[in-house]
Amino acid sequence: MLFPFDPKSIRIRAGVGLFVHESRKSKAEVTIPLDLRPVVGRAIVRFLLDLKLRVLVVAVGKVHAHAVVEIVDDLREVKRVMGEAKRSASRSVTDSIPGKLWSTGGKFVRIENDRHLKSAYEYDLYDQGRWAWTWSFRDRSMVGVFGRKRPKKSSRR
Repeated sequence: MLFPFDPKSIRIRAGVGLFVHESRKSKAEVTIPLDLRPVVGRAIVRFLLDLKLRVLVVAVGKVHAHAVVEIVDDLREVKRVMGEAKRSASRSVTDSIPGKLWSTGGKFVRIENDRHLKSAYEYDLYDQGRWAWTWSFRDRSMVGVFGRKRPKKSSRR
C-alpha cells in the first residue's frame, strides 16, 4: 500500500502541459531536453516537499510532467500550488530554456480510492516512456531514474 487513504485530504494526479501559446491559432511545443528533465523534475519535487506535501511520484517527459501529490481538497489551492511548482521548475532551467515553459492550467484529477491511487502512481512511474525521468517517494535520493520499468511479478508455485 502506498499510503492509507485519508478522506480529509485529497490526492491529485496533476498532468502539467508544457506548451507555449504563441498565438491564439497555434501552439509551439516546448520540448525539455533529456539532460534537463531531472532538473525540472527535482525542482518540482523540492518545491512540493518544502511545502510539507506528500509527493508520491513525479515524471517529466519530452513535453509534459505528471505528479501524484497529497494536498488540501480545494481546487483553487491545488491550481495555485501547482502553478508555483511549475514556476519553480521553469526558473531552474531559465538559462537553457528562456521564455515561457508551461502552458496555463493543467489537468487535475481527484484520487477517489486506494485502487485509483495505485493506478495513478504506477501509470506516472512506469508508463511515461523510456526517456521520461521519474522520481518516487520510495527512492532513497533525489537522483531519479530514466525509463523506469515495472517490476516483474514473481510467480509462486
